[in-house]
Amino acid sequence: MRSLFSLLCLITLFAPPAWAQLGSGLPDWAKTALAEKEGVAPPEKADLWRLLDETIISPDNKGRITVQRRVVQKVITEHGVDLASIFVIDGDPNTTKVKRLKGWHQNSRGKITKLDKANVFTVSQAQINRVSHDASTAAYFEKVGRNSIIVFESKERRTEVFNQDLVFMLSNFPIAKRVIDVRLTGAQLQPVNFDSWQLTYQQEGTRLVAKHLPEIQREWMTADSGYFFPYLIINHRQGTEFDVTFDTWSSLGSWYYRTFAQSASFQEGGEAIDNITQLAGIFERQQKDISYRQRYLTPGRGWVPASGGDVQRRKYGDCKDMVACLGFEATKQKIAVYPALATIIRDYYPDETKPVSPFAFNHVIAAVPLKQSLGLAAEVMVDNQLMLLVDPTSKGTPLGYLPADYRGRQVFLCNKEGGAWIEIPEKALEKRAIKVQVFGRLDQHHTLGGSLIISSRGNALGLRMLPDNRDPEDVEWLVRRGLDIPGTAVLTINHVAPGEPGEIQVTCQVMWPSFLRHDVHGFRLPGTIVPHTRLQIEDRGKERQQAIRIAPQVATSWVMSLSTVRPMAPGAEATEWSDDTRRFAWKASGGKTLKVEYHRAGKKRLFPKSDLQAGIDYWEGYRENYNAFYLTDTLFQEVPSAN
Repeated sequence: MRSLFSLLCLITLFAPPAWAQLGSGLPDWAKTALAEKEGVAPPEKADLWRLLDETIISPDNKGRITVQRRVVQKVITEHGVDLASIFVIDGDPNTTKVKRLKGWHQNSRGKITKLDKANVFTVSQAQINRVSHDASTAAYFEKVGRNSIIVFESKERRTEVFNQDLVFMLSNFPIAKRVIDVRLTGAQLQPVNFDSWQLTYQQEGTRLVAKHLPEIQREWMTADSGYFFPYLIINHRQGTEFDVTFDTWSSLGSWYYRTFAQSASFQEGGEAIDNITQLAGIFERQQKDISYRQRYLTPGRGWVPASGGDVQRRKYGDCKDMVACLGFEATKQKIAVYPALATIIRDYYPDETKPVSPFAFNHVIAAVPLKQSLGLAAEVMVDNQLMLLVDPTSKGTPLGYLPADYRGRQVFLCNKEGGAWIEIPEKALEKRAIKVQVFGRLDQHHTLGGSLIISSRGNALGLRMLPDNRDPEDVEWLVRRGLDIPGTAVLTINHVAPGEPGEIQVTCQVMWPSFLRHDVHGFRLPGTIVPHTRLQIEDRGKERQQAIRIAPQVATSWVMSLSTVRPMAPGAEATEWSDDTRRFAWKASGGKTLKVEYHRAGKKRLFPKSDLQAGIDYWEGYRENYNAFYLTDTLFQEVPSAN
């Protein structure tokens, strides 16, 4: 599920300043772009400056879509050299045919070199769990330096899946002039977030010209979604694989339901259920037999599921395939199943107020109508019909719950009439938590020798994704990654078994050097247990640019009982702090047996560009409280001997 014009955001071509002379070997449009900025200083601190970024989208003489791209850029500093040297076209043989790819390099002395065909190559993007024809065609110049001018021109014929696409306007360097010219049948342009970013642009019909676009600044605690940046929605009526309009969410929903039911081989006549037994049997078999894997070998495969029977036979599929398999089996038993479009992981939260777009989603789950409440947590009411939401891809999540990835989200149920937005209630979410019990002894060098008992609930450490005959090396890798245990600590996995319902418990031996770390103030626990002080969210004297993301923290508890060579005392015996987003609590006692309980948890919180100051103020308040706690309360001191 990705935009065919994502290349307009991903193409990381860079180029910077050196006017030298306007070489006669450059195309006229490139010389015009250079002339427009002759004598103009580049933006402050820019490593490269793109003078022109032009995209023309038009039909060819057979009505097929072509994309023409023109780029002129100047290298300003050595940091811009590598970025400016390469031009990338994303696509695959089924959707993209590169008809023309040219390039020119004018060095600081004015010498012009044309792109050598030997410097054009194609790289597959297939991955272990993603089988596809996806590829990137790249062209690059060698011997690029400061004051080089790089020019690229390309033309591609494209087969589009949808008659909608997205163009993201910004990149990691400033752009003097960005032109989007759409000449397709019925084309319409919809700018999004342009005003909040204060972009300077003019739109005449389906041609948009934006000037003086800022570079995306390097900032931390940023939202993981391009939808917080300015982007352009392009709708058109040129021929595509799927003839569907995106005027309303209802039109998207009814189209997807029809397409999904036909491709998945759903049977008609499914009904609501009054007990969970039959659905539970199907769900449990699928959880056991079907593994997650993407197989995208045709242009629309990212959206259209394989038939349920094929998924069952192959025993693998992606999210929509697993819903198709569930529906295929369920409708045999006259159980109705509807697809529901969702977004998880990333920080975009689509709802009915957002622009209508299939690209708003990256996931599909199932909705099963109920005749009456079955007392399950993931039951929701949709237009006076009780529904049970089911995510077949979440291995180990009990039927009747959804994983915590859906916190604060809505999903879009698709049906014949259109669809409906469903808000996921908190009660529907499986609890996710980690508890680590530490028992052992600290020697004179404060090396820990002892045992860990680790409890993972709600797949917090990813242990559910392993097969039943779990390899100890795989378990150790997940434990180290999830708890951030350093490589200097030696772990030996002793036992892995189910604990309480929804829980997996791991027991291991540990030898952890410098478990108590000595600094100028005293002794501290490892940063993986009590994280270090928090940094400021903004650079002094620099205005924040991007949306702020306060990351979630899985509810984690460390409970320790450690004997020591010398008696020790904690900085505080008890501390607790919380607000509506984060919480930490500390209990400790000293002597020759240290006993510590430390708990932390936090919800994700997003502050959009319109609310940046509130995000900065919130973080500063939390940071002040946490740092005071860390610097004093968690500090241990050796207690002098009475002698």
